Amino acid sequence: MTSPYTIRQAVETDFDTLVDFTLREAAEAEEVALSVEAATSGVRAGFETPPLSTYWVAVAANAPIVASTSVVNY
Repeated sequence: MTSPYTIRQAVETDFDTLVDFTLREAAEAEEVALSVEAATSGVRAGFETPPLSTYWVAVAANAPIVASTSVVNY
């Protein structure tokens, strides 16, 4: 079975989408009105500390990012 999606590590050009996804998830799943500044800070920290946090994205052919996740190493 072939998946229509490709999983890849997020890159800097994905940053704005990851912030948007973070804001939406906070609102929908956690019922929290997270500020843009807080979401931006959190995503930025993930990019700046790759041993501690890594973002991954799912993309479809000829489509924007459709999903993301982060892996946090404690």
